[in-house]
Amino acid sequence: VNCIDPTFVSDGCVDDSFVAMVVGCGSTGCEVARFLYEYSAFASSDGSDNPRRVILVDQDVDRLCGELRIVAPTIFNSDELVSVDSKAGSAAFWDVFSEYVQDLDCICVALGNDDLDMELVQHLYKAVHSLKLKVQHGFKIFLRVYSVENESRIMRLANYFNEFKDTTGIEIVPFGSVSSIFSYDVI
Repeated sequence: VNCIDPTFVSDGCVDDSFVAMVVGCGSTGCEVARFLYEYSAFASSDGSDNPRRVILVDQDVDRLCGELRIVAPTIFNSDELVSVDSKAGSAAFWDVFSEYVQDLDCICVALGNDDLDMELVQHLYKAVHSLKLKVQHGFKIFLRVYSVENESRIMRLANYFNEFKDTTGIEIVPFGSVSSIFSYDVI
């Protein structure tokens, strides 16, 4: 709900669509896609469902999402999930990104490699900032942390770009770090 423009929210209803992009369809990416699909079905004030779309992007999306097809087959039977067979950062990837950028509410990057993730997040941040016509609400780029050794680098990257959050409306949100998962509050 934090990715939805609050001006569209009233009486517990959301009168806006929800569009998310998940880059990387390993175990994390598929879980994120499933979570977003299940919990982004917001009712509008007239009682109808709001449009929602989750865009999955990976160079081997069909094979990688096989398990997701087994546990949640209805996801693939609608136009609410779009799977794109493309390598992150390729020309085809940027074409898909450009097609959806105006409607996107958030992006999740989970390629399985911290260095690739950080590089892509920087490019996505700059592209969202330059291409998205209106970033009125908190646009979030979620960045999966895979390695303890890279956690401080990822936090520095997020902190650097998040200094401009009030101006750009874009926030980088690292998740999955070992220190946050195994913290006293969580356990």
